[in-house]
Amino acid sequence: MLLLRTPVPTYAPISCETVAGDSNGSSGVTAGLLYYPYGVYVDSAGNVYVADTYNSRIQKWAPGATSGITVAGDSGGSFGIAAGLLYYADGVYVDSAGNMYVADNRNSRIQKWAPGATSGITVAGDSNGSSGVTAALLHYPFGVYVDSAGNVYVADTYNHRIQKWAPGATSGITVAGDSTGSYGVTAALLHYPIGVYVDSAGNVYVADYSNHRIQKWAPGATNGITVVGSSSGSSGVTAGLLYYPYGVYVDSAGNMYVADTYNSRIQKCF
Repeated sequence: MLLLRTPVPTYAPISCETVAGDSNGSSGVTAGLLYYPYGVYVDSAGNVYVADTYNSRIQKWAPGATSGITVAGDSGGSFGIAAGLLYYADGVYVDSAGNMYVADNRNSRIQKWAPGATSGITVAGDSNGSSGVTAALLHYPFGVYVDSAGNVYVADTYNHRIQKWAPGATSGITVAGDSTGSYGVTAALLHYPIGVYVDSAGNVYVADYSNHRIQKWAPGATNGITVVGSSSGSSGVTAGLLYYPYGVYVDSAGNMYVADTYNSRIQKCF
């Protein structure tokens, strides 16, 4: 069974506006609609890139637009393993040159789409969609982050690890979690990591989903430290606890923003 495929009830906070999709919650495959989007990225011009997961595509919404344009995958929602297709697009990251990196979940790969391209190239995982736990493979990745040097960090979710792929590499190295795919709640392990963020110092922040915590891994570390949530994996609704966190972001001041998914909130931690 795939992780998080059943939608979780959410509650709208105050003072929000819909910038992509239908404000009334309708889903679909037309240019004005989305279908269970999981990932989002906003560029410096305010364009919103949406990992439109169940439509297996990336939609780009310009500021103020009432519909999106498909910039990766098939606009009609078709899915597959061909270079022009995706299969459950779960995460998206856009670099300063406009290249999109897509966590192509069910194809167990990361696809890079150049601006205007009609197909992607595989920069992590197997282009043919094979999954596994070797250094050259991924297994249902959810999150992706690209640093200024072009290194691709992958939340290799079903292998319970974060993999770093250098530009042009044919295999990744494990920078958080266990390289063999073991999972657990100790400081050296992860359990279904979903979100990943890397700061300018190379520290890797992981939304350790099933352990209900955010783990910070320093460069070269063999263990992470818990920076939000309980190191023992306890969940809860108090300010110091999380409940199945999905994403993490760290701003220039060191504040962490956590998508505390099953608590239906975003936590700012500092």
